[in-house]
Amino acid sequence: MTHFLQQYRAEWAIRFQEYSSENLVQVFNREVEVNGWTGTRGAFLAALTMEFDRRNWDYSAIGSQRFMSMRRKVKLVGQSLIPLD
Repeated sequence: MTHFLQQYRAEWAIRFQEYSSENLVQVFNREVEVNGWTGTRGAFLAALTMEFDRRNWDYSAIGSQRFMSMRRKVKLVGQSLIPLD
């Protein structure tokens, strides 16, 4: 990862700490509709995953830290992200 992308990820990681749980779910769900892929999007999603980890959310229903499925929107139930039907 380039220095720019590391910095970009770090900046989003700090921002995400201030987001409410509802806002984080909205961010994830908005990304489900995006078809493109760039380095900045990857860094953004890595920061989002880091925040899920920081909050001890279980997102195993949609993937892991190495790969998260962006095919379905989710909802937060307790501490778990669950795909919407």
